[in-house]
Amino acid sequence: MEAPKTLNLFILLIHKQYIREVAMAEEEKPILFVRRASGLIRELGMLDITTLCVAITIGAGVLYFAVEAPTAFPGANIPLAYVIGGLIVLVCMFTVGLMTAAAPRSGGIYVPTSRVLGPAIGAFAGWAMFVTLAIVLGIVANVAIIAIGTTCMVAGLTGAGQILLSTWGMFGFAVLLIIIGVIVSLFGIKATKTLLLILVVLPFAAFIISGIYLVAVGPAFVKAHFDATWGAGAFQGVIDAAHEAGWTTPEFSWEATVSALLAVLWAYHGPEGISFLGGEMKTMGKKIALSFVVGTLIVMTVYLLTVGAVYYAYGEFVGCYSFAATHPEILEGIMPAIKPSIPFYVISVMPKGVGIALSLLMALWPVNSVFVIMLGASRCLFAMSFDRALPEKLSDVNRFGAPTWSIIITTIVGIASAYMFHSPVAAVMGVLLAVNAVPIMLFGLATAALPFIREDLLHLIPMGGRVSTAALGTWVFCYGWFMLFLSGMELTLPMAYFAIALFGIGVIIYLWQQNKNVKKGIDISKIYAEIPP
Repeated sequence: MEAPKTLNLFILLIHKQYIREVAMAEEEKPILFVRRASGLIRELGMLDITTLCVAITIGAGVLYFAVEAPTAFPGANIPLAYVIGGLIVLVCMFTVGLMTAAAPRSGGIYVPTSRVLGPAIGAFAGWAMFVTLAIVLGIVANVAIIAIGTTCMVAGLTGAGQILLSTWGMFGFAVLLIIIGVIVSLFGIKATKTLLLILVVLPFAAFIISGIYLVAVGPAFVKAHFDATWGAGAFQGVIDAAHEAGWTTPEFSWEATVSALLAVLWAYHGPEGISFLGGEMKTMGKKIALSFVVGTLIVMTVYLLTVGAVYYAYGEFVGCYSFAATHPEILEGIMPAIKPSIPFYVISVMPKGVGIALSLLMALWPVNSVFVIMLGASRCLFAMSFDRALPEKLSDVNRFGAPTWSIIITTIVGIASAYMFHSPVAAVMGVLLAVNAVPIMLFGLATAALPFIREDLLHLIPMGGRVSTAALGTWVFCYGWFMLFLSGMELTLPMAYFAIALFGIGVIIYLWQQNKNVKKGIDISKIYAEIPP
């Protein structure tokens, strides 16, 4: 009986020695990345990912552009543009979801771009994505205050509205909103996702209820409801005054509809920023890709219902009012000159209390975007730092699993952007659509080339055959070029200077960090041969 016990003890000792030697061997291996573990905490399930995709997307692109577009793109069918844009972006976001599922790490679309096209190209694309998100952070913070301030004005809360819409009032509250976003972000992904589950449901319900109500009112009763809010004859008065001032309702134009995609596509973008939270996703595989698809479909539903309902109920009035609002003197003696927005059209036909409540809830949506953009931009910096493409300090995380210094840098850029929004150079920020097209295009190229350049990674892609992966990547690549050309037609020389400065700063920081890596004897090629931990 003693022999088996002795044998078991001997086997146990050998096993322990083997484990010890394996552990020692692992410790002796050179650390390629900044450290062996990211330090991020996986908290995001499928519902969370879907919620974040929705929260980061809906904002000014539907609140304002959808009803200002008739004067910007005469002849465009705006609801149709939202259908076309949604279908185009849906394929792109499915691809983003698949590639995020293949390597659910912090870095999102930066990971395949850098592993397939090379470290320098990957860092260039990652930097372009960061500056886009960080600058948009400041813009969206201002838009959130504009949305709330405009709604206050429409609701008759003139004092509050004037404060929020004044230059320093808007900037001050935008900075306050960003700081609140910082505080929430520093408590980690769990705190942010909990807050967003509340902040997304309420505006979402407001959009759906408003859309259904507008459809129910319809063109037969919208005039009576509008006149009840703004005074007898106001509805027809706006139409007549606009026509007398030179506005004519144009015929449908495909060229104008395609041109309107410039803003529509921007309105659908955002989920690619969520891909940078891959290192905090506990849901794996196909469910990640499905979350991106479902999130985009929800956004399409909100856009099409809301925008379609406004144009269905109001008809030619939308174009007439959009024109009149840009020439406030036209509206004198008819009604106040109020900035066209979805909340304006909702309040104008609803019982006052209900309309105000729903409009304020809709105006909260850009607030959601501030919190989520903060997450995406900071994780983008974190991922590049973890790969030693940017200073290593940016990969430090606190006890809540939040990348502290990356959040701080994102905040600084966001506040600077919020200030630029009110400066004489604000127009240069219009270059962001072109800047955002660069990482999208490079990500598409990397995805298309992956089956042939990094065939060892192909098995990681759910539903990822060689042909299907190459086809999806080609679609995204062509879409990126389309974005670049479409936005390029709107570029001015100052915008070009601004873009060159942004890219130049990124290249300088990247080269400075690479020089440090060389001095330390770090072989960068080995880092990019692997997927981050």
